[in-house]
Amino acid sequence: MTCRIERLASDESTVVLRLCGRLQVEHVITLKQLIGQEDCGKVIDLMEVTLVDREAVTFLAVCELKGIELRNCPAFLREWVTKEQLGLGAPNAASGSVSNDANAEGELGTAKGGVVGQTFRDTSTWDEIIRVLEEEAIKKLAS
Repeated sequence: MTCRIERLASDESTVVLRLCGRLQVEHVITLKQLIGQEDCGKVIDLMEVTLVDREAVTFLAVCELKGIELRNCPAFLREWVTKEQLGLGAPNAASGSVSNDANAEGELGTAKGGVVGQTFRDTSTWDEIIRVLEEEAIKKLAS
C-alpha cells in the first residue's frame, strides 16, 4: 500500500490531513505543499499510518515543533518523533509535547536556561530554533 492523504475540514479554523498507509520521503514533498496551502490551523492525523521512513519522521518532528498537532500518533511513531526532536536539539521533546508556557519546567527549562514569554534567556526565539531545525531536516532529506 502507498500513502493516501485525505483533507478533512473539521471546522472553519482547522484542517485535518489524514494520512493512511506508508509515509515515505516522496510523500513528504506533497504533504509539505498541502500544509503550505492552508491558512488555518493544521492537524496531521496519523491513526492509519502503518510504516514511515526516517525522512518522514524528521519532517513530522519539525511539523510538531512548528505547532502542527500530530493526532492519533501510534506509539512506535510517537517514540521515534520524540527521539528525532531530541536529536535535532528540540528543547522540550522529552515530554512528547511542545510548550510555549513561560512557566514550563523540565527539558524546556534546562535546555536553554529557561523561557521568558516566547524568548529564551539566551535571547533566541522559537522562530530561530525552528529555522535551525528545518535547515537540519532539509540537510538530512538531501543526504
